[in-house]
Amino acid sequence: ALIFIILIILVRPHIFFLLFFSYTTYLFIRFNKKKISYLFLLFLLAIVLFIMHHYKVALRIPFDILSLDSILEFIDSRQNKLFEGGNLNLSIKDTNFLYLLFSYLFRPSIFEVNNIFFMIVAFDNLMILFFVIYRVFVCNKFKLQLSSDIVLISLIFFIVTLFLFALTSTNLGIALRQKWMIIPFLIILLSNNEKKSNL
Repeated sequence: ALIFIILIILVRPHIFFLLFFSYTTYLFIRFNKKKISYLFLLFLLAIVLFIMHHYKVALRIPFDILSLDSILEFIDSRQNKLFEGGNLNLSIKDTNFLYLLFSYLFRPSIFEVNNIFFMIVAFDNLMILFFVIYRVFVCNKFKLQLSSDIVLISLIFFIVTLFLFALTSTNLGIALRQKWMIIPFLIILLSNNEKKSNL
């Protein structure tokens, strides 16, 4: 587990922070159940923030994690750019937020295919879209099991990461790679509705 954590910090430090944030939020919500000290959680969070602040260059973090102005400036600079990729060019700042989330998860569609690569990606997106529609609207027994620890953590991580990625991704190739970091959590949310699993 330690090796896995180190690899995440070295390769995708922002993903590690989002996972840590999701797990910490989960522990706060489950405080009475898990008997975890708030001070201990704050201590861990302080260590992570200290590392990300002082080693942001080495960790390839493009903003100061301790500066709200720096974070907002980074988000604004990304939103002022055009999302580029084939015929999917759109203005992040001027696009409806819900449509932006939909585009991030499910585009390019089969109606936007203009080469073999887009055809493969569009087929993947179509399968994901069908899976979501089936689980949410067709499957009568579907119910989000927030009592399950893994579901709650996955929900926090999926929402926070999707919002951040959709607001800051400006290139289709990068967005496609990033998306598959969160799709497994979406699958967990839509699949885990019968058995309760605790961490």
